[in-house]
Amino acid sequence: MTALNRITASRSLSDIAYHGYLLLIAKMDSEWGRRCKQGRNYPPTENHRQMRRNCLAYGQGINENYERWRKGNDDTSPPVYLKPYLYNPMSYFPIGHADDACLVLTDDDPPAHHLTMRISRKIEDIWLADCPRMDDLVRAAGMDEADTPRLFWEPHELFDPEHGPGLSSGRTAI
Repeated sequence: MTALNRITASRSLSDIAYHGYLLLIAKMDSEWGRRCKQGRNYPPTENHRQMRRNCLAYGQGINENYERWRKGNDDTSPPVYLKPYLYNPMSYFPIGHADDACLVLTDDDPPAHHLTMRISRKIEDIWLADCPRMDDLVRAAGMDEADTPRLFWEPHELFDPEHGPGLSSGRTAI
């Protein structure tokens, strides 16, 4: 019996808890042939840089708007800024039709359009995914967490620039 079959047999998928963020996956075309002939920089890095700029600016804009709101409303409660793993993208070169891919955790679904519309290359695919909690998936599959090797990471652990496993340092993950 596969893990998914065990999950559905043992309990409803609706019992699985999800994180309060979404995973945005954007696959892009780098237009290698046309760009290389024009003597430009190595094309794939341009997509990665553009997406990183877009994501960081969007996250910073949310925090700045929040600060203005706090000031305008005389809010003296402790501030609650975005977590550092939100809008901190990770890029890579996939094997397949698309030349570039970018993964980013967002706090809502509308940013998907805003973040990708500023990419100057062709967008191949865009996906938004809910992120289930790994411990719930392990338990739902009937596995014991203590006996299960750490095969999967929580998405926010991968994207956290301070506490992640070292994959999200603002560089391209290859």
